[in-house]
Amino acid sequence: MKNIKLFTLFLLASLLFSGCQKEDFVEIDSLSAMGDEFFFGQKVKVWMAVKTSDLPAARYTWSCEGGRLTQPQTLDENTWQAPRAAGTYKISCTVDVNGVKQTRTREMYVSSYFFEKFERTSQNSFTFNSSANSLKEGRLEVRVSSATATKGYIQRAFGDADLKVPFSTQMESAIMSNFPANPITIGSSKAENTLWHEWLLNRDPDKEDNLFIDNIRFEWYPVGRATAGLPVDPNGQPYNGHFRIQQRNVTTNGTSLVNVYVNHPALNFALNQYKKVSMTLDANYTAHVYVDGTEVLKTDAIKDWRATNNSKDDIYLNQWRFNYVSNSGQAPIYRVDNAYTTTDGTILK
Repeated sequence: MKNIKLFTLFLLASLLFSGCQKEDFVEIDSLSAMGDEFFFGQKVKVWMAVKTSDLPAARYTWSCEGGRLTQPQTLDENTWQAPRAAGTYKISCTVDVNGVKQTRTREMYVSSYFFEKFERTSQNSFTFNSSANSLKEGRLEVRVSSATATKGYIQRAFGDADLKVPFSTQMESAIMSNFPANPITIGSSKAENTLWHEWLLNRDPDKEDNLFIDNIRFEWYPVGRATAGLPVDPNGQPYNGHFRIQQRNVTTNGTSLVNVYVNHPALNFALNQYKKVSMTLDANYTAHVYVDGTEVLKTDAIKDWRATNNSKDDIYLNQWRFNYVSNSGQAPIYRVDNAYTTTDGTILK
C-alpha cells in the first residue's frame, strides 16, 4: 500500500512538472532593412526582430531571390547586396528555436544604377573637397570650408570599371546665401561665379585612340555677372552656360577644350530656389542638359569629335562632381538632394 501511494505521488509530481514546462515558441515581429529603395550593387543591412522562449537557441537561415547575402548564416542580421538590374526582389529569413520554426519574407525594390538622398550624413556615399557639410531640413548643406580656397566640391567615385555610355546624372541643388555677384579673388586664386557638374572619365581599357576625352563639364552662371555682364562666345554672343569637353593626347599628355555655349533663362537661380540639373550622354553620344525638366542644351559635339578623330574607344565614367564657389567674405551655403545616376538609356529631366 505504501508503494502504491509513493508511485501515485511520483506520477502526480511528474504530471505537475510537465504541465509547468513551457513549449518553445517563435514569433517574428519584423524583417527590417536600412531603407525602402535601393540602387544597383548597394549593400543593405537587414535584420530580424524576434520573440521566442529561448533566444540564445535561435538560429537564423537567410535566403534571397536576386542579389546575394554577404554575411554568414545563423545570425539575426545580414547584409544583402542588390543585383545590377531594376526590379523587386525577395529576401527571407527562417528562425529555428529547438525545432520550432517561422519564416518572414520582405520585398526589396531596386530602382536605378545609383542614387543618394542624403538622409544620413555619416553614411552618404559622396566625399568632399575643401568643404564643410551637415544635414539641414532633410537636405545636405555644404559650403567651402577653407578661407584660402575659391571653390569646393562633393564627389561620387563609382569605382566601376564597366560603367560606360549611356549614362545620365541628376542632382537637386539650391543657393541658400551669399553667392558672389561677380568673379572672385581670394589671395592669388581666382574663380568665376559659377556652378558646374562634371564627369571625370576613365580611358577605355582597349586604349586604341591616341586622343581621348577625360573630362566633360556643364558650367553655368546662376546669378549672371553684375559688373561686367555675361561673358561672350567666339561669335560675340553672351552666354550663361557652356558645355565643355576636354581631350587629352596620350603622346604629349597635353589637353585642349571644345566648348558649346548656351544662354537660357532656366539657368538663373533665385535664392532658396531648388532646381534639378541633369546631364546625359546617350548611346549615340548626343549630350543633353536639362534644368527642372526644361531642355537647356542638346549637342552632338562629342559625336562629331569622335567622327573627326575616328575614335574607336568607348567613354567610361569614373567620378561625378558638383562644384561650387566660395566668396571673398563669407562662404555661400548650398543645399543638395536626390542625386541619381541611370545607365539604361533614360534621359533624366
